[in-house]
Amino acid sequence: MYSETVLHKKAQVLPEKPEITEWLEAIPAGIVIIDVNGVILHANNIACELFDFTAINARWETALKKNVKGISDNGHYIFSQSGKHIVLKTQALPDRKGQIVLLLDESELKKDNESKITLEKIDSIGKLSAALAHQLRTPLSTAMLYVSNLGLDNISIDDIKKYQHRIMNQLVFIKQQIEEVLLVYKGGEVLLEKFDLAADMLCISEDFKALHPDVELNFYQANDVETCYVWGNRQSLRGAFNNIVDNAVHASATNDKIDIKLFKKEENLIIEVIDNGQGMSQDVIAKVMKGFYSTKDTGNGLGLSIARSVIEAHQGRLTIESEVAQYTKIAVMIPMLKD
Repeated sequence: MYSETVLHKKAQVLPEKPEITEWLEAIPAGIVIIDVNGVILHANNIACELFDFTAINARWETALKKNVKGISDNGHYIFSQSGKHIVLKTQALPDRKGQIVLLLDESELKKDNESKITLEKIDSIGKLSAALAHQLRTPLSTAMLYVSNLGLDNISIDDIKKYQHRIMNQLVFIKQQIEEVLLVYKGGEVLLEKFDLAADMLCISEDFKALHPDVELNFYQANDVETCYVWGNRQSLRGAFNNIVDNAVHASATNDKIDIKLFKKEENLIIEVIDNGQGMSQDVIAKVMKGFYSTKDTGNGLGLSIARSVIEAHQGRLTIESEVAQYTKIAVMIPMLKD
């Protein structure tokens, strides 16, 4: 495995201490010993697997030229002609009589890291796509419903205008959701504004009533929350409450009742969504809140985890109270703007 010159030099330098040779061979890394003139005195078996030392006249400089295809990190990381990724470290020998070179093959590690990075990117993109799809499902369904209503016989001009207005609202919402999700993904800043959350909750309840006429959906608003202004990202909060109500609807059977209640508590707006559907155990609640766990065959389990993240980003809190086969109550507390 060594050139004749290397063997000759090794015979001159190491014969008196064969235990040193054995020790160098036992090291699980490539070891090359070079004298002050740059001549290779010894290269262990692993070094010979990483580098081709034939026809180099036993010179380290020639070995590098023959074996190295590219370098990085000031020469400490090399890419060999054989396709290996090798870490190269040097250390002066005692009394400056030469150098010892350490060669570590990190080809598999680099491949694993690159695969991990690729998988993380794929996973991140997959989660982003799933979250976006979940956010857009309700507004898309609502817009499609209103479009279908435009084809009804004997529809009045007023109804046409009403449906056109609601379709446009849903399309604007969809556009803003896409833009904001991509903005967050790119590290940008989202729009924050003052808006009436109570009014938005009324719109959400009306949309779900239209989408799910087989479910009894009731909207209760305390007298002191006729208007309730909050500060935050309107579209993300609306998407969060869409998710909450959507979960309640899918947990309910035909003719089941869902109540949406709004009331004030100190300086906070409390929004409760209560259904008398299938309910959840404490174990299921914990899994649902983590995301990517669903009790529905067609669900992706993102609704409540997205909602909680958005609400907490607005300094709010989301809690779940539930009994299996009885009910589920999701309560959201959002700080109100002071007058």
